[in-house]
Amino acid sequence: MTILDKVKIGNSVKVNLELSKDRLTKETIEAINISSVCTINDFKITDGMGIGVIVNLSNGKDEWFFENEIQNICITNPGITFVLFPDRIFAGKSIR
Repeated sequence: MTILDKVKIGNSVKVNLELSKDRLTKETIEAINISSVCTINDFKITDGMGIGVIVNLSNGKDEWFFENEIQNICITNPGITFVLFPDRIFAGKSIR
């Protein structure tokens, strides 16, 4: 199962900074420290075999991550969006 089977554009994901900080700029790390929850904007082929995820950070800029560097935290059913946090689940009316 690939990342494309788990998430889609517009889903919220959480970036695991520990797995990616060695290749990121200081500005990107600061944005993730403010909020590690990002929105998927697009996908890209990383090396001919893997799929990267392009997300919008808290500073408004886009950054890409390998699929193992992010965690899906949003499950959408018709009319309701569930956002999974480590200590709780938030359910709200979808606006899309």
